[in-house]
Amino acid sequence: MDIFGIKTLQNGIGLFSTKMTVSQLAQVGQVDFADPANGKLGYQRKPDEKRFFELAKFLTTKDAKTKGNAILPPAIIASYRGALEYKEGKHGFCEITVPEGEKLWIIDGQHRFGGLMVAAGFYSSKSTGKKVEAFKAHHAKFQSFEIPVIIIESRDVDVEAYQFSVINSEAKKVDKYLATGGVLKGGGPIPTSQNAWEARAFVACERLRLDPASPLRGKIKHPNEKGRFWCTAKGMMNALKFPLNSGAYAAEWDNGHSERVCRMLIDYWNAWEKVAPF
Repeated sequence: MDIFGIKTLQNGIGLFSTKMTVSQLAQVGQVDFADPANGKLGYQRKPDEKRFFELAKFLTTKDAKTKGNAILPPAIIASYRGALEYKEGKHGFCEITVPEGEKLWIIDGQHRFGGLMVAAGFYSSKSTGKKVEAFKAHHAKFQSFEIPVIIIESRDVDVEAYQFSVINSEAKKVDKYLATGGVLKGGGPIPTSQNAWEARAFVACERLRLDPASPLRGKIKHPNEKGRFWCTAKGMMNALKFPLNSGAYAAEWDNGHSERVCRMLIDYWNAWEKVAPF
């Protein structure tokens, strides 16, 4: 298989930045996961089929605001065990050859990979036959869907497993508070179902953090602030899950009375300040 990309050298290790269609990735992509029940000695966690179908649904459902399907910008990071053959071209581009029968081992993005396989009709298992059929109308489109791929040249599986470990243990996840705020401010799809409380809790926490009438103003730490605070915004947001996920307050909020709920929370903390001013 021939693909095009750009080669980068980092501390003597070759990396290729490229793009592949889901059809191409289906031919060479594989996940080296551990499965003690079958004696399989991989280094990754076993794939979660439920997440495959959640991603496939996300990709194939049109967004109400954009009137289009979702995109998947993050690159899948894969490993080639050995040195890839390539021909250099103009402006740093090169033609890369993945030999027939060889694999690109998915280091980061196995559930994205699985979700794309479902959407394109390349995935099946004994327990998911009917579920895959539900995406049949999207198969042709997603077979030609393009995804960014970073290929690392690994001299052996140990180097590959080490890269997997570094990516998954050292990388810091985006703070939930920042992520939720980004969705709301960027006009993204509002969390629904069991996650609907997140948007409510973010708005309520912002009121508690910034409203002059709130006794917690200046006491709740925004993720990008430094100094001494009583609690973090993420902690307060999580603390608000129970009330804002309950039927009564959720219904009040969704019926257009979010200001009333926020006012109630401010009054609640003002009452505590009177009882326990320390």
